Amino acid sequence: MAAAYLVASLRANSTTAGIAFDRKIILIGEEPFACYNRILLSSVLAQRAELGDLEMIEEGADLDVRTGSRVAQIDASDCQVCLESGERIAYGDLVLATGSSVAMPIQDADSVKGVLGFRTLEDLRELQIRARTSERAIVVGAGLLGLEAAWGLVGLGVEVTVVHRQQHILNRQLDADAAAVLQTRFEKEGVQFQLGSGLDEVLVNEGHVAGIATRDGSQIDGDLLVIATGIRPNVGLAVEAGLEVDRGILVNGWLATSRPHIYALGECIQAGADTFGHVAPIREQADILGRRLLDIDTNPFLVSAYPTQLKISGLDVFSAGDLDECAETITLASSSQQIYRRLFIRENQLVGAILLGSRRNANMLVDLIREGVDIRRFRNQLAFGALTPGIIAGL
Repeated sequence: MAAAYLVASLRANSTTAGIAFDRKIILIGEEPFACYNRILLSSVLAQRAELGDLEMIEEGADLDVRTGSRVAQIDASDCQVCLESGERIAYGDLVLATGSSVAMPIQDADSVKGVLGFRTLEDLRELQIRARTSERAIVVGAGLLGLEAAWGLVGLGVEVTVVHRQQHILNRQLDADAAAVLQTRFEKEGVQFQLGSGLDEVLVNEGHVAGIATRDGSQIDGDLLVIATGIRPNVGLAVEAGLEVDRGILVNGWLATSRPHIYALGECIQAGADTFGHVAPIREQADILGRRLLDIDTNPFLVSAYPTQLKISGLDVFSAGDLDECAETITLASSSQQIYRRLFIRENQLVGAILLGSRRNANMLVDLIREGVDIRRFRNQLAFGALTPGIIAGL
């Protein structure tokens, strides 16, 4: 996805600036498919979207797409990439958008049939095949990826149990009350949950997954196991090329790595102490890097409190800022309408927000959080989403 955003940025910014963009873009990907929207994988799995909806890249004379081509090595001294096929391709500027992989909590997962991640189109197709014969699936991890996998599988008629080591689902984005509303929605769809206990051991029968043992000593039977416990930046090529790497490929504010003419963006990078798994910062990185490669002046990329905006099981989920339980809060909840709004306030400033079921005025809340506006004169109206930016400006 990061590569698709960068191609779009190069095209759009060159047009806006009136620049004749005469450089060739060579897009090399190991997967047999060009850039596609991973966010919609669960919708395709649940048969609520089509494969064609995933496409992100537009063909053009400026673009040479090489799918199914693995880069084996980067020769930074000679400004060349070496493909596994033996072909060497020279570059003027090289951008690494290698993304991330599922962080498998078990060893030798590939040797057990029925153990899958849920990150790629290949994963999707394998899940679709296995769902036809699976009776019960276990999803480990109740973050975004795990919930999307569970939602997709239950939509195919598979019995699903989600196991999560934290006490509530989507714990990085929601508080316990909002998570309970979302969990109820999933349970009505048929998803079961076992919270506060993670994966301890995979149970195997004749080379095929038969279930798991959890850390609290219980056992869950299942013939399909989906691991969704987190992601790990793909940094192997960068390490071999001698780039500076920590958890991700280290970049500066203009997405430049430690070697000249080599840039990186997306889930594979690290800016300061931060890595990135959501779309908003990656799209901003792509816009900045597109401008940089076109020699257009641009501000550097700065890490900020990017909001999380999702739609899971048909329910809007939004969170932003500091969800500090010690802060003063205003809460509006309606279980019948599946609406939950909670605002976090410190020293008369909005510092965080959780919206579930409706994202009304979400962008305005983000602006209030970032700008540190004094909200005393309209704080009560905020919970109801009754204000507009124009009204606030006039207060």
